[in-house]
Amino acid sequence: MKKRTEKQEKTWNSFIQAAKDIIEREGIEGVSARKIGELSGYSYATIYNYFKDIKELLAYCAYDLLRDCSIKMKSIKTEHLAWMEVLHRYNEVYVRYFADKPDYFHLVFVQDYGDYTLEISKEEDPLHVGMILHDHLLKGLNLGHIKESQIPLIESILSASIHGKLLFYISKRHGQDLESLLRDLRKEVEYVIGG
Repeated sequence: MKKRTEKQEKTWNSFIQAAKDIIEREGIEGVSARKIGELSGYSYATIYNYFKDIKELLAYCAYDLLRDCSIKMKSIKTEHLAWMEVLHRYNEVYVRYFADKPDYFHLVFVQDYGDYTLEISKEEDPLHVGMILHDHLLKGLNLGHIKESQIPLIESILSASIHGKLLFYISKRHGQDLESLLRDLRKEVEYVIGG
């Protein structure tokens, strides 16, 4: 995608924010071009100057939510925390972000965007959430807590565990409250890493 002017960027962000606001209030099924137009202050037809369709807009919205989550993760004060505790805090912020807004979880991890996800990944920065975890695991490597060969497996196991737990929590499959979910996750992380 070509570089947007400042005005185009403002309009683009207005559409993304309007979609996020609608999702938070009404769920994904409440999103429509007309509602986004009304909430953003632009004609709904203007949306199609920026996005091929609502599905593409929602794909960018999902990407934006992951960026929002990474900002929350980066805001944690970590300078006086042990390496493992920082990892626990990152996981907690991530889990709470999506547990508090189940429709955001659905938008990011369940909704099908077809080829839009691949297109967005080519033009946007790498997903910050994954980079935060990866960078922190590299710190653990440098501190001697883990081996380099363990990093891909740890990333894979943590991702599967966190997203699986969130899915069960949001769908109320186990009846587990959020605090016990976080305690279980903490134990799993320590088991996987061996700390």
